Amino acid sequence: MNPISNRSQWTWALLLGIVVIATRGQHIATLQGLPDASWAAFFLFGMLIPLPAALFGLFALTWGLDAAALYADGGAAYCITPAYGFLLPAYAALWIAGRWFARRYQANGRGAMSASAAVVFGAALCEALSSGGFYFLSGRFDDPTIAEFSLRFVQYFPTNLMVTAGYIAATAVVYFTGKTLVQNVAGLKQT
Repeated sequence: MNPISNRSQWTWALLLGIVVIATRGQHIATLQGLPDASWAAFFLFGMLIPLPAALFGLFALTWGLDAAALYADGGAAYCITPAYGFLLPAYAALWIAGRWFARRYQANGRGAMSASAAVVFGAALCEALSSGGFYFLSGRFDDPTIAEFSLRFVQYFPTNLMVTAGYIAATAVVYFTGKTLVQNVAGLKQT
């Protein structure tokens, strides 16, 4: 994928940040019913914004949203446990998958297969790290086992993958539609 300009990177960072704020765990006044876009945002940040600082910036945003929700809830939060630290490598897996795909991008069937592989692999690793960390280290489950975690993985991963892939597909439509629109407008100016 051709590198995008710094201005475009900032624009995408702002747009994706707004989507994360609007959908993250229903913490604030949100668009009711939209699933969390965080996983897709980490993948897209990796794809569109190659700076590692982007990964940490987005992680800081999600952490800040979670901290604000924790504060607003008066300190009661089911998901804030010692396992919370596993979100950093989980989200990094998505960012790295996005970087991997960006280096292999092709506007053809092979590119679509690379994108699919990157999304599935990144999301599976994210699910294993985030859900596995929570299941085994949160203290919320009595006698956790690999067998029970495997059943939970099979139960929750397909939905998380569909949500992630859906947001990425919607972003691709916006990206390529906007790119085509800009090219068409630029072509009109030249004539």
